[in-house]
Parts: sequence; C-alpha cells; structure tokens
Amino acid sequence: MKDANSPESEVDEQLMAPAFAVSEVDAFDPTQPPATGEDFLRQVRHEARQYASTMTSSTVNPRLYDIQQTVAIPQLSDTSNRGPPERLPSEDWERYVLDEFKLAGEIVRSWQSYTAKADLAEQKNLDGSLTKAKVILPPLSNRNQWKLIFLGKASLTIGESDITVGSEASTIESRPILRAVSTISHKSICSLLGLLASEWRLKPPTISQLEWAFALFTCLETTSPDLTSTLRGIMKQLLDYRQKDTVVINSYGELDSSLVAGMSLIITIIGRIYGQYDLI
Repeated sequence: MKDANSPESEVDEQLMAPAFAVSEVDAFDPTQPPATGEDFLRQVRHEARQYASTMTSSTVNPRLYDIQQTVAIPQLSDTSNRGPPERLPSEDWERYVLDEFKLAGEIVRSWQSYTAKADLAEQKNLDGSLTKAKVILPPLSNRNQWKLIFLGKASLTIGESDITVGSEASTIESRPILRAVSTISHKSICSLLGLLASEWRLKPPTISQLEWAFALFTCLETTSPDLTSTLRGIMKQLLDYRQKDTVVINSYGELDSSLVAGMSLIITIIGRIYGQYDLI
C-alpha cells in the first residue's frame, strides 16, 4: 500500500486527478514501449517521478526574467596561481587593481556623459585657460592604421586644436588617452581587442599594448559569446607568456617587473571581472 501523504501520491494527484484515472499495475515495465493509452499515461507518470520537484536552469538570462529568480552559476576552478610564485600577484594587489579598474571605468563613463553634451571637449591647461580639443580617430576599417597605433609605429599627437590618432610621422609607441578611448564604440572596442589578441598569438605584448587593453576594458559595456572567446584567448596567451623566462627576463637576467605586472593586470581583470578563471 502506498502512503496517501507520500510525495509520489502528491505528484500522482497533481498529474492525474484532473485527467484520467490510471490503475496501478504491478507488471508495468517502464523499459518497454507503451502498448495502450493507459500504458502511455503510466510511462509519463513514471518519467515525471524521475525529476526533482525544483530544477534550476544554467542557461537563463537573468535580465530577461523576474529579479527574484535565481540562476545556477557553476563554481569555476581558479587558475590564477599559474606560474612561479615571484610572478604571481598577491590578493591585496588584485583587490587594489580591481578597485582602480572600477574607478577608471567610472571616470570614463563620467567623461562620456560630459562629452555627449558638448560638440568639443574642453581641456584645462596648467595656467587655468581652456583649450578646445576634438578627437580624430582612424575608421575601424583601416586596420593597418590601428596596427600602427598598437604595434608602436604611430602615436597619439595633440595639436593646438585637435587630437590626431595614428600619425604616421611618429615612430614611438602610442599610449591611450581618455579623450580618444572614450569615443570608441562598443563594436569597435570588441574588434580592437580581437586585433590585440591576434597580435599576441604571434609575439608577447608590450607595455603600451597592455595599457591599450586596460583602457579598452574600462570602456567595455557588455560581453557576448564572441567577445568572451576573445577574452579567453587573451588570458591564455598572457598566462603562458608570464611563465616564459624568454619573455619576462630581460637581457640583464632580471625579471621585467613592469611587463609581469601589466600582464597580471589584464589576467586579473579578465579572470575576476569576466569570470574566466576556469582556464586550464
């Protein structure tokens, strides 16, 4: 005899009471295909009992559903400790740079909000005067020009009345400036990160390129599957480079602490902000 108060009885009542009464059959074999309508209903009831009363989806986008609903988030393994101990950041250092990253993002958003209300940005000089300045960026389609900027064959030049990004007259590495980076669209940021990822598959990053990556991350709004793939590729390359003596040991046999810190900075941002520490 079944207990009328058992969970199975409650499931039976919920599933079958409003529909058809199905008698219990001791010889029912769920592994065999149903031969009658009652067998089919018994099969459905049997399968329903195999599921938990509460299930959590791992594919639900919480932005599209009620805020009270929860999403199952898998616990990711932490690979941030890859590499020799002297090349790994401390927890205090990671907390510090993440705070700085969040602050930089707030500054970028404030600047974007300000420039959205004005056709020209105002740059305050040391003497207190104001200089009108506008930003001139190469189009995204001009990948050769952007390569010049990223690969150290062009610079951001500031004239009296405007900022020209990618002047071929200079051969020094370019450094990102707020007035330039804050005008780049989200789509362009994704493409430029892809450009950096492609370059780093061929050779280790430079300090300037890592600065550009940091600046682009501060302007990044949302992620997508394609962008996540790019971020994972960047993180994997930097994790590998950080372990290689040929990359981080200079000609004097000393550790290039600036390069290691720059790579650790980007690794920390991708890992902690974008949750990609499951890489092996």
